[in-house]
Amino acid sequence: MQHQYIKMKEKKDLDRFIDSVREVSPSLTDEAVAYFINNIEIKEFQAKAVYIKSGDVQEAIGYVAKGLIRAYYIDSNGKEINVAFIKEGYFAGHYAAFASQSQSKYFFSCMEECTIINIPYTHFYECCRRYHPVEHYYCLMLRRELCFKQERIDSFIFDNAETRYRNFISSNPDLINRISVSMLSSYLGIERQTLTRIRKKLLYK
Repeated sequence: MQHQYIKMKEKKDLDRFIDSVREVSPSLTDEAVAYFINNIEIKEFQAKAVYIKSGDVQEAIGYVAKGLIRAYYIDSNGKEINVAFIKEGYFAGHYAAFASQSQSKYFFSCMEECTIINIPYTHFYECCRRYHPVEHYYCLMLRRELCFKQERIDSFIFDNAETRYRNFISSNPDLINRISVSMLSSYLGIERQTLTRIRKKLLYK
């Protein structure tokens, strides 16, 4: 029944997701696709809705078919610290918590109306066990996330504030008008006033 609902209502989103899997795993068979999509769920969220709460066990990982999600934690002063912005074509979730089925350390909140394709933990791993192309896709997904995390760590060690901002807008030109200055300054580890000065400086160059 769930599979039929997806076919009728969310076929375009699902097709784009499967196409993204086939981009990295071209040998994915129709049999594997049929099994893979049989136990997934497509959900829609309003802007500001919380997709995952800190402290919750993440029972599924979500492919963002539409919208934008931010990941953040709340520090000892009650301030929200942004650690990631997840756009279309990427997965929302705390990967380590998902893999170990432990509690997420972060909140994941929708910045826009979002359509998310949820893949349950048990189903994802069963697909990986049955079908090598799915396992290959999952491994590449984890590798991409690992590289991203390492680059982010390196940027805080080796780059100054302006370089971090330049690198962000170079890698994410589609996000500049979708993220507030306050949220971006938190993510880059820059005071809001400093980021405003950097933006003005680059604007007048």
